[in-house]
Amino acid sequence: MAQSFSVTGNLVDVFSKAIYPATVVISNGKINSITPITSDEQPVISYILPGFIDSHVHIESSMLVPSEFAKLAVVHGTVGTVSDPHEIANVCGMAGVEFMIDNGKQVNFKFNFGAPSCVPATTFETAGAALDSADVHALLLKDEIKYLSEMMNFPGVLFNDEEVMKKIASANALGKPIDGHAPGLRGEDARKYIAPPPPKGGTWKAYYEQYVAEPLAAKKELIEQKSSNESYGYETANPMLYGLLKTFVKEHRSNPTQAEIVLWESLRGNKLDNYKFRRQHIIDSYIADFVCLAKKLIIEVDGLIHQLPENIISDKERTAALNKLGFEVIRFTNDEVLYKTDKV
Repeated sequence: MAQSFSVTGNLVDVFSKAIYPATVVISNGKINSITPITSDEQPVISYILPGFIDSHVHIESSMLVPSEFAKLAVVHGTVGTVSDPHEIANVCGMAGVEFMIDNGKQVNFKFNFGAPSCVPATTFETAGAALDSADVHALLLKDEIKYLSEMMNFPGVLFNDEEVMKKIASANALGKPIDGHAPGLRGEDARKYIAPPPPKGGTWKAYYEQYVAEPLAAKKELIEQKSSNESYGYETANPMLYGLLKTFVKEHRSNPTQAEIVLWESLRGNKLDNYKFRRQHIIDSYIADFVCLAKKLIIEVDGLIHQLPENIISDKERTAALNKLGFEVIRFTNDEVLYKTDKV
């Protein structure tokens, strides 16, 4: 409910760059009048000034959810943020960004969230999630997402990386600002980064329609067709076991084998026929190495320990159980992934 009240103090006038005593009258939540106080009236010791806006912050880096961050920030005069939820997206993907939006709505703080443009930040990371151009486009369609945040992949901009260009095209088409991050760029490179020309010639609008909008529309139609005929038909483990398995997932993700790193680089970001794979995903009481839910496909990568007789039997039982849940299982050895890539 909009409030009406008045407050008297030393007004910090940021436009005239002056400070003077004044009374500010608020009517229905908006400033109605500002009346300077003459010098012969009682002096005031409080100050009235506009709220601060933190122009670039990763809220999750504070280890607080948005609603709790707001409670601490507002007492110091900060009433809004321009927030890049890159860190939580790097761990949780789209679900993390959506959580930040929903949690931020619990308070009257002004959160201006962006769509993370570089998840993971580099190809050298093994992140918990990846956001491709289709994911970024979906985020930019949300009213709560105000801009394309921190395009730190400046080499991708300079060399017309396809995924980077699609993300920029989506922001341009939807009329949302693009946040930059290019330390050290100078001269022509800086100019090209700030205002990159549309790839393949033409206009950004034409590029967006041909290379972003049309493929996404076709993909959406394909997914809708598949979803009308398919059901994933599997369950995760019971809550107690699931919590234990999540611990193993976290440990394994932080210590991947070289073969898993190589294979994940080929699979992530919808690189295989535009199907999305999940790494170290829990299905029933099993942790599958790589899972594509849409195709009901599991890819396992086996080290030397899997050649032991007891593990060969265990792997067969595991594969049979996953088959009963409707999943096809493909198995490769570490050596096959590393040295027989054509076969893989």
